[in-house]
Amino acid sequence: MIGLVKKNEIRTILVKDLSRFARDYIESGAYIEQIFPFMQVRFISVNDNYDSNNNENGISSLEIPFKNLVYDYYSKDISQKISSSVRVRQDRGYYFGSKAPYGYVKDEKDHHQLLVDERVRNIIEEVFERYLSGESMLSISKDFNHRGVLTPAKHIGLKRGSGVWTGQIIRYVLTQRVYTGAVVGGKTRVQEVGSDNRKWVDSKDWIIREDMHEAIISKEDFGKVQDMLNSNAKLISRERKNFHILQDKVYCGKCHHKMTYTVNYGKTDGYCCPYRYIAMDYGCLKGKIKAETLEDIVSKEIKLYTESFLEKEQTRKIEYKVMESICESLLDRKKRLEAEKQKIQVSKMQLYERHKQDEIDKEAYLSKKEDLSKKLKNTEQEIAIITDKIKENTSSGHNLNVDKLREAVAKGELVLDWINEVIDRIYVYDKDKVEIIWKFEKGNGKDG
Repeated sequence: MIGLVKKNEIRTILVKDLSRFARDYIESGAYIEQIFPFMQVRFISVNDNYDSNNNENGISSLEIPFKNLVYDYYSKDISQKISSSVRVRQDRGYYFGSKAPYGYVKDEKDHHQLLVDERVRNIIEEVFERYLSGESMLSISKDFNHRGVLTPAKHIGLKRGSGVWTGQIIRYVLTQRVYTGAVVGGKTRVQEVGSDNRKWVDSKDWIIREDMHEAIISKEDFGKVQDMLNSNAKLISRERKNFHILQDKVYCGKCHHKMTYTVNYGKTDGYCCPYRYIAMDYGCLKGKIKAETLEDIVSKEIKLYTESFLEKEQTRKIEYKVMESICESLLDRKKRLEAEKQKIQVSKMQLYERHKQDEIDKEAYLSKKEDLSKKLKNTEQEIAIITDKIKENTSSGHNLNVDKLREAVAKGELVLDWINEVIDRIYVYDKDKVEIIWKFEKGNGKDG
């Protein structure tokens, strides 16, 4: 709404009372007493009997900040009481989620109570049984996709999500303590009273109440699964210490997911698509492309690209000088227009003050105000056009370090800084088919 006010698209604001306008009393007072009068915006608060255009019998200027302060205190007090009430109920084991977790439904008689969803009980039991038997999360997800099992999101009718089971979804199911009959609350907390921003709370401070509803998985089996997951996490952490120079840039050319860099001790390291056995319809590379092979392909492509770039460098220098000259001229024009805009805004404010002091009649005031508003609108439109032109000219330029480029070509090796500077993504279609998306080429991007 404030954005529309600044664009002169709103001339009157009507609220039930001051508390409905803003929760922050300082911000509210600044808008009502300073910004809106300056912007020629009429503000009306029905219950407070306040109209900025006619306030002889309404609230005084002293009452506005006082009322806003009271409303601010009241809203924060209510917020504290609500938070305290929710925490008390969480301590008692009430479930407060907007939707029941996968595997459960809310009791129609008491929405804070969970009942087992018999339609998917067997799916959850199967996930835990198969993982405990040593089967991988990838294998379980692949089988579920083959059988057409609905993902948790699709089961409850959500539109978002691909509808494809992944290892991450299996992991999510395996870590949900709710399946042991426990209710876990207090995972997030507002950063300050009256704020909508929330932060995650350390797991040791969560509110956990056991045996609040029927369990699907025994506590013993759940504990075993968590031990297995923690053990695997430590192994993955050790493996991730291996870093390859291209690993932040490599994506599958078929499904466009980021490819995984794998290091198998005693074997060749390389890249594989984590969705190759999940999203079967995409035709992702089934095996892996060797890191050494990918380095060779990328090195050759970079050499060709940089040689071509350096050949055209002199022509580009002339083009950039022309663009710089155009931009300087546009910036100068924009600066003059912004000064003109400021003058018009001051003139509008002075005109309003003259009208309030009865120095000019209403008819003359409205006529001059309309003229100034038209001038302001035209000026703002011209500023917007010039801003777009400046962006067009500057976006076609480049900040590439040519000396670094020559050095990279001379060395004939991949340098991390150089890769980050010129390569956006590397798409792998097959073991010998790779596409490089350069940062300085337009219209070649793909959806990630």
